[in-house]
Amino acid sequence: MSVTASLVAIALLIVASAFLSMAEMSLAASRRLRLRQLASMVAPEDEELIVRRDDGSFLAEGVTPIPDLQRALGIETWPQAGQYDTLAGFLMVMLRRIPRRTDRTEWDGWRFEVMDVDSHRVDQVMVTRVEPRPDPQSAR
Repeated sequence: MSVTASLVAIALLIVASAFLSMAEMSLAASRRLRLRQLASMVAPEDEELIVRRDDGSFLAEGVTPIPDLQRALGIETWPQAGQYDTLAGFLMVMLRRIPRRTDRTEWDGWRFEVMDVDSHRVDQVMVTRVEPRPDPQSAR
């Protein structure tokens, strides 16, 4: 192979790798756009994830991030923190299974009741304040 043919081959490799890099960047940008579109389908920006009701309870979406719940409910510590990021994940950990409609659990003076499930996805959860239960030991 001559020096000229070698240089042409190297130039073709450089052009081909640049083309592949541009295609990869385009693919990455396309993936980011699709992820943004999916995220907007899950939680539209114009809708609130937590709505306070007149009776003091809250109606929350299953996709509500735990930090948002912490602010709304004033809960500082969560059980098994770090194993979940959303209200639906919290319910799965507490119930130890995929939540179903009417499932409920309590934590830190709040009751979390699953109101709506759509194809194994927790859609809405009613969160209500509950009175602390008296300790049976202190009643004696």
